[in-house]
Amino acid sequence: MALLDTVIEGVATGVGLFSTVSATNKARRAEEKAAERTLDLSRDIFNQTRADVLPQIELGQQATNRLNDLFITGAQPLQSTPGSEFLLDRGVEALDRSAASRGRLFSGAQGEALTQFGQQNASLDRGAQFNELAALAGIGQSGVNTSAQAGGNLAGIGGQAITNAGAARSSGFTNTGSGINQSLNNLITLFNRR
Repeated sequence: MALLDTVIEGVATGVGLFSTVSATNKARRAEEKAAERTLDLSRDIFNQTRADVLPQIELGQQATNRLNDLFITGAQPLQSTPGSEFLLDRGVEALDRSAASRGRLFSGAQGEALTQFGQQNASLDRGAQFNELAALAGIGQSGVNTSAQAGGNLAGIGGQAITNAGAARSSGFTNTGSGINQSLNNLITLFNRR
């Protein structure tokens, strides 16, 4: 009966070892798979965020290029807008009517008033165009910031997922080693009792 007990204990030890190694490997694979899914989800979120803000970024780039052309290189001169043309035409008409009603339509004072009005109108139009382009460039900067934040989130989550996968693998090796060690100790104990 002692031999049968020894064989049963030895088989139980072997089954226990197999069970420990198998469970440890399953747990390790599950942890690694969870880390991969986390990283994939984070990457998908980043890619979607990037795609969502790309039009903002492109708009900002176009506005910045236009500002550069207008104010830095001078490659493209500022064009008057239809709104400023309308205001200029109405203003000139008003000044002409006022001067005509006083009999000074072709006077030097009228010419000076028209020149001053035209310069003020052009200055206001240039300022308005600059402000519009600067606002568009700001929209682009907002898109860049959103994209950068999403990238930072991906890096943080991805780094943590990789660390977790490494920890799971390490834990799996440790648990497997412990299971083997325990099984060997059990077998040595069995053989020493004989």
